[in-house]
Amino acid sequence: MLRRGGHRFAIVATMSAAALAAATLAAPARAASDAPRRPQASGAWRIETAPDPDSQQKNFSLATSAVTDQDATFSLWCRPAMPLYYFAIRDARLALPSGAEVTLSIRYPGEEPVRWQVASPGNGSVVVQERVHQTAFSLILLSLRQTTATRVDLAIDDHRWTFRLDGFAPSLAALIDACGVEPDPARATARERSGPTPEMQQRNLPDPRRLMPQAK
Repeated sequence: MLRRGGHRFAIVATMSAAALAAATLAAPARAASDAPRRPQASGAWRIETAPDPDSQQKNFSLATSAVTDQDATFSLWCRPAMPLYYFAIRDARLALPSGAEVTLSIRYPGEEPVRWQVASPGNGSVVVQERVHQTAFSLILLSLRQTTATRVDLAIDDHRWTFRLDGFAPSLAALIDACGVEPDPARATARERSGPTPEMQQRNLPDPRRLMPQAK
């Protein structure tokens, strides 16, 4: 009887040890599954990074390529060091000098186009910066957040592009999470609110040659 009882005790002890080991291994996996998932870029959008030349931080962008030209991009950039957000359209065919002002046309399917004056920092790009172009930046971002359209048409002079919009909302959440701060056009100094000088506007225009990933 004692021998049989000891054998039974050994089996129970072995099973208990196995159950304890399984529970120990499952705990980290359960904790990981219970942790809130960080937002991810999805659909037509991707998160890109570039070093900030003026700080030790990275700059982040939410970018998508034109439907018929993968080298042409429409992106929303964030510079956490400032902090600063800006939209950028980049196409090597945009032969514009630094500081040039052009008209950007934005049209959603079935709607009339809306036009904004925007600036070029050169190098085939135009930008809509949240401080310098507060109204344009705010309304463009608002329209992208609220639209149910699956694409948007952008035009500058004779250059036209169509960009897909699917996945913008969750992708924007991923960009904000990476940047650590929300877009906020009102985040300007009192001097900038009273009206930026031409020197200040030029200072705030990002140089895409330093901030954007270079073509390989």
